Amino acid sequence: LANATVTGAGNRAGVNQGAKASGITYAVIFRLLAFTGTNITLKVQESSDDGADVYVDVASLTSGALTAIGVVRATTTAAIEAFRRVNISGTFTSALILVTAGEVEGTA
Repeated sequence: LANATVTGAGNRAGVNQGAKASGITYAVIFRLLAFTGTNITLKVQESSDDGADVYVDVASLTSGALTAIGVVRATTTAAIEAFRRVNISGTFTSALILVTAGEVEGTA
């Protein structure tokens, strides 16, 4: 969902991963590879059509407030709309992030 050096809060571009039915595990790995600042929070948001339907946070798919380099895994079994993006917030000047996401095989 995101692979970039970011220098402030904002949203990454939406990606159509297809709608996901409830009961299937969807996992997100948030990686903070380099960081200068106080904290950063990464959240996955969803929309049915990449914009006219406003993006909203997907419950439980957040890194929480990170203050150092590290990795966080988050999962949900709730239904998710087709388009997803990463929302970035916090107090920082530079962060190298890598966010990967997808359905966990064998959980349907």
